[in-house]
Amino acid sequence: MSERELPAGWAWATVGELAEANLGKMLDKAKNTAGQRLPYLRNQNVRWECFDLSDTSEMFFKDDELARFGLKPGDVLICEGGEPGRAAIWRESESSIKFQKALHRVRPYGALVPEWLIAHLKLDAASGALGDHFTGTTIKHFTGQALARYPVALPPLNEQKRIVAKLEAVQARAEGAKAALDAVGGLLEKFRQSVLAAAFRGDLTREWRAQNPNTEPASALLARIRAERRQRWAAANPKKKYVEPEPVDATNLPELPGGGVGPGSMKWERLTWAGSAPPAITTAHTCDRISESQTYLRIASTLAM
Repeated sequence: MSERELPAGWAWATVGELAEANLGKMLDKAKNTAGQRLPYLRNQNVRWECFDLSDTSEMFFKDDELARFGLKPGDVLICEGGEPGRAAIWRESESSIKFQKALHRVRPYGALVPEWLIAHLKLDAASGALGDHFTGTTIKHFTGQALARYPVALPPLNEQKRIVAKLEAVQARAEGAKAALDAVGGLLEKFRQSVLAAAFRGDLTREWRAQNPNTEPASALLARIRAERRQRWAAANPKKKYVEPEPVDATNLPELPGGGVGPGSMKWERLTWAGSAPPAITTAHTCDRISESQTYLRIASTLAM
C-alpha cells in the first residue's frame, strides 16, 4: 500500500514513532548466574495472536532487570527470528514471566492500538511484503533497526478500534463456521453409517419389495449361483470331487427381511458362495514382462466409501 492509496484521514508512521521497542535478555549461562530464577518467553512460545506456555525455560534476572524485561498488558511480542514478524499481545497483568533476546517487546504509545499492529503484521506476512524488512539469506531476521523503520498505515485512533472490533467479529464468525463444519463432518459420518445399517436391514427397499412381490428371493438366486459355480468347478477340475462350502451359521446374525425365502427377501451367505476371486498379478522383479504397460490397482488405491 503506497502513501497515495491511504484513505482520507490516515497517515504513514513507523513503529519507532508509535511505540517503544526493545529486545529481550541475552541467554548466556556463563554470565547469568545471579538474581531470581524466572521463566521467560522464547521464539517458540509466541504464536500468531496467542502464546503457547506449555514449554517455558528459566534463567536468572537481577533486580535491575525485572522491569526492563518485564511484560505489561498490551505489550506486543514480535519474533525476531524463526518466523520473523509473528506476533501476539500479552494480556496478563500479574506475571513474573520475562522475555528473551529472540523477541521484540513493542509497547505502543497512545496513538497505536496493539491489535491494529498485529493485523498489519499479519497482512504483510501473508502478502510477502513483511519479508522486505528482513535481513539474512538462509536464516531470516527482523532486526531492531528494521522493526523501528517498519511503516504502519495509521488510521485515527477511534477508527483503529472500530476496524479491530469488526475484524474480531468476522474472525469469531469464521471460527464458529469452522466449528460447525467440523461438527457436520462427524454428523455426516454417523448419517452414512445409519444409512448403511438401514440398507442391510432392508429398510431402504421396503416399499420397493411391497411393490414388486414377484422379485426372485435370495434363496433362489443363491441356488442358481451354487449350481453355476459347481458346473464351472467341475469343468475345470474333472478328476476332483467338489466340496460344498460350509453354510453360514446365522444364529447370532441380524434377522434379514423375508427370511431368505419370500419374494424380494434377503439371506446370509458366505462370500465364496456368491462368487470367485481370480489371483492378482505379482509385481516381483522375476516375473515376465507384460507386452504393454497396463494400469493396475494397489492397496493404496482402495479407499473407504
